[in-house]
Amino acid sequence: MAKENRLFLSNPGTGKSTLINCLIGTFVFQSGVQRGDGLTRTFQRFETNGVTYMDTPGLANKTFNESAAQEITTALKQSGFFKLFFMVRFQNGRVVAEDLSTIESVLDSIEIPDVVYSVIVNNISKEMYETISSRGSEFDAVVALINSGRYSTRNICFIPTIDELTDKANKVVELPPRVVNFIELGAPVNCIFQSEVKAIEGKDFQQQTEKIQENLEEIRRGNAEVYEKMVGSLLLHFVLSRREQIDQLILG
Repeated sequence: MAKENRLFLSNPGTGKSTLINCLIGTFVFQSGVQRGDGLTRTFQRFETNGVTYMDTPGLANKTFNESAAQEITTALKQSGFFKLFFMVRFQNGRVVAEDLSTIESVLDSIEIPDVVYSVIVNNISKEMYETISSRGSEFDAVVALINSGRYSTRNICFIPTIDELTDKANKVVELPPRVVNFIELGAPVNCIFQSEVKAIEGKDFQQQTEKIQENLEEIRRGNAEVYEKMVGSLLLHFVLSRREQIDQLILG
């Protein structure tokens, strides 16, 4: 019996399956996105060195929403010690509401007091990673968005874009030690029994996501100056990067 379950939850496009493969050190779970949807359709697991890695489908897919909810519920009902990792997208200075909605839907189904979890913000631009790493107002703003719902955590890991994985399916690379340590040593653990898990309600996901989106926009309006600075910084880096590429083409 595995000593620890590491359950990864996300929607298509977060790089979840790729991250798990890199943690294991070999290709186990099929990764990539097909026609805008993730490739993971069912709850899958792989045990190694006393740890069970669990890959699950995303709730944001309207076609497979109900089946995804059932698959995640099944994963949670594997009684034992759980580390819960929610992968959240950060795009154009915005946290994706669908990913925060996933956090709420899943945690609502776990009937234990003070459930603990971790958030992984994957594949952010290197420029934004440097900005957030300074832990200034931009860092505080992103953390506030992530924790804007009914649940909150201090266990947040930001992972910059890894060039070797860009647009690559089923690719495995060695992860930065900081990321490995976060998952193996820093992430908190829950003891969850089957009787403490109720079925996830997939049918309410879209309505819940819309409410979260409205809340995120309200928070952004209240901190407009910080977010404008953040987006402006991203735009500047993009323009400079494109200019360098054009210069290289012209000058050889």
